Amino acid sequence: MSYLKKEKNEITVFNYEDMQESIKNIEINVKYDESKELFYTYHQGKKMYFSRKFKLGERVKKYYKSLLLEQHIDSPHRYITENFKLDGVKCLVDTGGAEGIFSLENLDRAEKIYIFECDEEWIEALEATFEEYKKKVQIVKKFVSDKNNENEITLDEFQNNIKEKIDFIKMDIEGAEILALKGSENILKKNNNLRIVACVYHKSNDEKDIGEMLKDFKVEATNRYMLFLYDKDLSAPYFRRGILRAEK
Repeated sequence: MSYLKKEKNEITVFNYEDMQESIKNIEINVKYDESKELFYTYHQGKKMYFSRKFKLGERVKKYYKSLLLEQHIDSPHRYITENFKLDGVKCLVDTGGAEGIFSLENLDRAEKIYIFECDEEWIEALEATFEEYKKKVQIVKKFVSDKNNENEITLDEFQNNIKEKIDFIKMDIEGAEILALKGSENILKKNNNLRIVACVYHKSNDEKDIGEMLKDFKVEATNRYMLFLYDKDLSAPYFRRGILRAEK
């Protein structure tokens, strides 16, 4: 609230002075791949491509800055902390892959990675980003849900069809996290040494409802709040914690 009371500050998703200042002057080098006709930048030393919908390098810079803001060390949207990492993970499931930044950052920490993404333009970018890592990274073109059909799959069903045992799940799927967890009932019960990061800001009751679904886990929430302005049915609580991290 102290941030919003300052006249110079516009209302935003992350209303924290330290976060906004930390990325304001970052220089971002965006390049264009002529053969793929896609923009890319280097993230932690690895190429990360962007969707074809990004027609200008300046738009890529703005979007990439938003990713850095999300994963700022004090961000309510930060997936990983010093005490909650991916070291030693056998099988990472990244639901809602988008540009793939989470999988790219943890490429060397997981033995196998499955990225779920359905947006064709992001799939193209993901295939470009992970072109060199096909043996480790597989892109799955389905929605993660509580049912199985041509376009949707449950993680329980997916687990039955892969040889690796899922031990880390990241869920950032635009409010469908509860459905995805419902479709992961067997994994939640049977997979030991399981860690989950789930977004809880898309809907007003997500933190409470998802917390109840993960009651058998050791759960922690981020200690800062987001104002998710893109919620079409925005209602109280307006300021919401961003992530629940769960472990057993």
